[in-house]
Amino acid sequence: MARVTIIVVTWNSAAVLPECLAALRQQEFKDFVVQVVDNASTDETIAIVREFYPEARILTNFRNTGFSRANNQGIALAQGDYVLVHNPDVALVPSCLARLVTFADAHPQAGSFCPKLLRRPEGEELQEPALGEGVLDAVGLRMTRSRAARNRGEGERDAGQYAFEEEVFGASGACALYRRTALAVVAKHGGFFDESFFAYKEDVDLAWRFQQMGISCWYVPSAVGYHRRTFRRRGGFRHFAHLPVNVRLMSWRNYLSLLIKNERWQNFWRDAHRIVPRALAALLLLAVMEPFRWRTLRDWRAQWPQLLRARRSLVAGAGRSPQELRRWFGRPRLRQ
Repeated sequence: MARVTIIVVTWNSAAVLPECLAALRQQEFKDFVVQVVDNASTDETIAIVREFYPEARILTNFRNTGFSRANNQGIALAQGDYVLVHNPDVALVPSCLARLVTFADAHPQAGSFCPKLLRRPEGEELQEPALGEGVLDAVGLRMTRSRAARNRGEGERDAGQYAFEEEVFGASGACALYRRTALAVVAKHGGFFDESFFAYKEDVDLAWRFQQMGISCWYVPSAVGYHRRTFRRRGGFRHFAHLPVNVRLMSWRNYLSLLIKNERWQNFWRDAHRIVPRALAALLLLAVMEPFRWRTLRDWRAQWPQLLRARRSLVAGAGRSPQELRRWFGRPRLRQ
């Protein structure tokens, strides 16, 4: 039985898959299997998997079930100690998986682990970058006091400011290593990835539930990968104006779902002056600024009973108090 199951969810991913699979082939750590879950691609995705990685296991859906459900299908099929959730537009340097697994083995109390993700330089070979040469894509997740989720370090020049192994709020769903036993614990309180999210912020929800259960996430800077991100943050509401309508809708809807499901009242009242304006802005955007999209609000309202059940379960089984969770809501702090 392989120690790691690598789950690659695809949807018309033919353009990026060859590099992704070639990088997996070159990993120094070999004790893994690749599970591809395809969401009804209409391009050459499946043919490329069979050409570049014929031993990969392939599960083909007849429709696009979303990032969350497809990953859950892969997790349900996984065996071994760890699951690596791996976007098809991510390519790992050869030492990445070995360093993640070595760190995870040495920290059995932790449940998730994230590498240093850099923006993918066009036309360059994958290699260990020299300090100061790369632009960061994500070094874990952080949360603001308004409960907006951010990729730590996104867009910054890698000058050594994130060179330390440290505990973080959570791991970006672009590339995250999860301990299977930890996933089993969290699954009792809302499943693995919440399928009502479909896509976007499902990794934040999972990270928040890990924190509430008292299961830590660690950033491992020696493990490096590259991310050819489709959408890049531009800052504030300009970022959302740049995104396709369906992405904006899911992002704001899922932000509200995060609050209903995970926010503790004691922490809400502390930061209500930050949370309420953002939540109202989300409702305004969903109801007014996206014409003919009222169905989104109706469908979201129908999810409330499920979200509230998960909330009650999380509160009852919490391993950390609201006061202990507060450390994650605020400005990022860099080690000196």
